Amino acid sequence: MTSSGEEVMQLLAIKDPTLSTICKRAASNVAKRLSALLNRNVKYTFTGISIIPLENLYNAVDGGDVYVNFVSTLEGAIKGLVLLLIPYGSMTEIMKHLLEGLCPNSNDREIKLSLVQELGNIIIGGFISEIANYMNSTIFYSIPSPIIDLPRAFLDAVISLLAPLDFVIMINATIEDYTSSLQVHIVLLPGDGSAIPQTGESLQ
Repeated sequence: MTSSGEEVMQLLAIKDPTLSTICKRAASNVAKRLSALLNRNVKYTFTGISIIPLENLYNAVDGGDVYVNFVSTLEGAIKGLVLLLIPYGSMTEIMKHLLEGLCPNSNDREIKLSLVQELGNIIIGGFISEIANYMNSTIFYSIPSPIIDLPRAFLDAVISLLAPLDFVIMINATIEDYTSSLQVHIVLLPGDGSAIPQTGESLQ
């Protein structure tokens, strides 16, 4: 493993089997919060974690589809960036259910933006909180804002702000209820991350 691969593991200071356990605990907590937000039973399933070469990250999400992408800066016991990538079509389905349950007659852009931002905050926050609990340390993360873009363009903008990377940590999960299934990719990147990119379109 090259130096950037070592930095990825140093970012977490957690061995892979333990990280898998943390992900499963985070999934349980995220499911509870999403169920409360959506007012329906939601299953959040951790499906895998891997340390992958950077080019494989592009291959994993670059199918030509537009994604809703989130980026959050980490400070404290862990420094770097956490990314959340969700296919736009899947997010649209979840948003439809959210609006039906919370504000069925609303077309207000600010309400939609707030709901999507809260969804990203729940997923990222649940994961980071579990890591902080395990490390018995404090980790601060910025509230993630949604950016609609092709994943390659989004990743290029983010990665260009960091030191050269060879490896990243990628975590996959699904969100399911009785009507839809939502694929989720969480990516951890070491580095400063002080400059948050604003690529792509604002959420409409």
